[in-house]
Amino acid sequence: MKRVAILFIPLVLMLMVSCNGEHDAQLTMALSLAEHGKPDSAISVLNKVNQTRLSDRGMAMYSLVYTLSQDKSGIDVNNDSLIGIAYKWYQDKPQDSLYAKCLYYMGKYYALNDSSEKALNCFSHSIDAAKKRKDYLTASMSFSQSSLILREYDPDKAIQYSKLAFATYNRIKGGNLRNKIYSILNLAECYSYKKEKMDTCISLTRKAIKYAMTLRDSTVIANTLQDLSNFYDISGKDTMALKAAEESFTYRADRDASAILTLSNALYKAGNIDKAKHLLSQIKQDEYPNYGDVIYSLRRLIALQEGNCRSVSDFADSVESYLYKKNADNLSAKDKYYKLLVDRETKRASIQKENHWKTIVVYITLGLAIIIIFLVVNKAKKEKLMHLMEIKSKNLQITNIRSFLLKKVDIVKKLKAGDREDIIDGKKITVVLNNEDWEELETFLDNADGQFVTRIKKQFPFLTQKDIHFLMLIRLRLPVHRIAEIYHIKDSSVRQKLFLIKSKIGLKSGDDSTKEFIENY
Repeated sequence: MKRVAILFIPLVLMLMVSCNGEHDAQLTMALSLAEHGKPDSAISVLNKVNQTRLSDRGMAMYSLVYTLSQDKSGIDVNNDSLIGIAYKWYQDKPQDSLYAKCLYYMGKYYALNDSSEKALNCFSHSIDAAKKRKDYLTASMSFSQSSLILREYDPDKAIQYSKLAFATYNRIKGGNLRNKIYSILNLAECYSYKKEKMDTCISLTRKAIKYAMTLRDSTVIANTLQDLSNFYDISGKDTMALKAAEESFTYRADRDASAILTLSNALYKAGNIDKAKHLLSQIKQDEYPNYGDVIYSLRRLIALQEGNCRSVSDFADSVESYLYKKNADNLSAKDKYYKLLVDRETKRASIQKENHWKTIVVYITLGLAIIIIFLVVNKAKKEKLMHLMEIKSKNLQITNIRSFLLKKVDIVKKLKAGDREDIIDGKKITVVLNNEDWEELETFLDNADGQFVTRIKKQFPFLTQKDIHFLMLIRLRLPVHRIAEIYHIKDSSVRQKLFLIKSKIGLKSGDDSTKEFIENY
């Protein structure tokens, strides 16, 4: 019973932690995949996680890793449903390893939703925590995002943060050259908000282009040239802007709407309206939902330059329509997502409540098991203690009676000491045990030694009273020479007596001796 109860405890504990352990492993794997450039694989792993079975900590980690994976896949963090869950749990745990990342993504959400002050506060906390953990990537990203917010109304501070972002990223061993290039472009972008610093801005962009050429990534080269075109455009250098835009376009494997719009704008400003209109017509219809407002805005400017008032009005209406539709789509997507989130959280809350009661039952069962073990162990200890006390009492009583008999023998030996004769007044000196002594001895052995005399008489009724007395002395484990002194006979006579009794009680020659048999009886 005790062994079963003891084995029950680790079994219960294993069952309690096994589910959480599996979820933790999945979340850790997803985080590792996302951080090592495999966000789609990370999302695939996360989609297999049963969110309703997650603890609060697990759900927070799930939400953060999902947000991180989406961000690295190119999806903006413009919905607070997931990152909000993560932030609610991590916000008061600055010592957690994921605190800095959570604050970064919460800040990014605020930045995308025009909550600049909250965003900067989150980025500041993220930077402090990331520095302590030497997480230079997160710190660099937080500096960079802060510069994006500040560049419009405090370009000097934005430039300072952008420089810190670049310097912090350079502390990463084996840092990605692509990220360094975009960090330089961000610094150039910050300088572009100060008209007197446009030369510095263009110089930095040219430096980024050199790095891009070294990297030999056509997309990165195209992006840096496109930025250079925009900076020339701001500086009023339309010809150079067009040249950079055309060069950027040649590096584009996929002529997306963004690249076409940049080149079309440069062509428009350079006066090449027909080519600009031709390029705009190449934009695919499936890109209009995202770029429709910008496309029709540029077409409106072209129509205005052509003096086509009707088209100007029509394109203005199209711009307004696309802006309205984009806003409506965003609201609809948010409503749909929030409804899905509420349904999921309701289901999760229900299962958590069920799990809560299951946990209570487990703890109650565990408590009862501990109580049972305690009672079993305590009972065993008491029984062992009682047994030891009985043995001690029995040994004490046997010792007392043995001492009583030996004392009588010692008296005789003292009388025999010196030159005294063995006979006094014509009688031999011996230990005298009267009937009362034998009765007391018999009573003692029955009470203290498991009814020894009674059992002997019952099993061997043919033994004489003298035989019984003799066996009582054997039971007391008295040495042969002591028994000889009590009976005032030789030691050999005692052994002869033992042999005779062996025959009476039916012990065979191969069995134990009579003395061993009686002592262990």
